[in-house]
Amino acid sequence: MEVNSNPALYSAEATEAHSLQLVAFLEKAMKAATLADVQTACGADIECYLVEANRTEHEVPGITLMALIEATMRETPDAPALVYEGVTLSYAELDRRTTALAGELARRSGGRDRIVAVTLSRSLNS
Repeated sequence: MEVNSNPALYSAEATEAHSLQLVAFLEKAMKAATLADVQTACGADIECYLVEANRTEHEVPGITLMALIEATMRETPDAPALVYEGVTLSYAELDRRTTALAGELARRSGGRDRIVAVTLSRSLNS
């Protein structure tokens, strides 16, 4: 069997490896009752793409997303928090507006123990 590949994308070794995998797949496919019974990835590919690529072990700080956002707001209050239609809102302004909204919801009997639905148009001025 001859396999050609784009040398700009695949080395000779990679092409050879793909060729061997294709032959192995075809041999298994010829013996199988259905193609669903034939594994399409070899052990090395499974290890590489399903195990290694999805490995997520890393240290995670014991902090919530909300605490991270609040820390960013405190550390960089003038940094852009939102940009919409060419208008930029700083973290300080976003904090002021969300605090005002929370106050208005509390005034209307909303609170941490209540579910509140809020509908706003897509805008920085709602």
